[in-house]
Amino acid sequence: MMQKEVVVYRAALLVPAESLQLHTDTVKAISKEVVRMRNDVHARFKKDPLSVNEGNSHSEYVTDLTMLLINSRDPAAIDGLAAVAPLALKDFGEAAVPTLVAVARMEPEDEVGHSADALDALGQILVGQGNLLLPNSKAAIRQVAAQRLESAKGNEQWRVLGEAAYLAVATGDPQLRKQVEDMVDNNAEFARRGMDKDSQDRVSQYARWALDKFR
Repeated sequence: MMQKEVVVYRAALLVPAESLQLHTDTVKAISKEVVRMRNDVHARFKKDPLSVNEGNSHSEYVTDLTMLLINSRDPAAIDGLAAVAPLALKDFGEAAVPTLVAVARMEPEDEVGHSADALDALGQILVGQGNLLLPNSKAAIRQVAAQRLESAKGNEQWRVLGEAAYLAVATGDPQLRKQVEDMVDNNAEFARRGMDKDSQDRVSQYARWALDKFR
């Protein structure tokens, strides 16, 4: 990153985020920096897992940059937020759908919880802004809900499955709704997925919430 850009976004951190209007080029620079720092942490972890366990010295800085991206409301922030805080993309609507779908499909996840957060964000966009979504976006949301409803396995993915169940019902697709209904409290189905009773109860609760809400 150019020195001028570094000065700009570091200076931006001194201004209250809610009162700051950033130029799109600055938002792009911040987004790229967030992605770069996240990739650096991943590379260090892959080389030496213990190095990251000692703490991420950039975490507070990345958090500040992330808040700038969230408050910018600029589509140029989408890639950076997808890397560190996909749930924040719920406020970006249609523009964020392709990126959220890609994050939701990640398997294995690059970050624990990111796929589930992406599914959660898609659900909030679909429910709150569904009338503004393009047909292709709605189709992509249905497809990723169906995919994760089928593929989520193991206790570590209980929330992925729960969010996928909620999203599947929210799409209004009758076939997906039937799949979710058949899954609720189904001991054999959760055993097939390698999930224990605790995970079964949590996922079934997500499913019941959706089935009750979207009648």
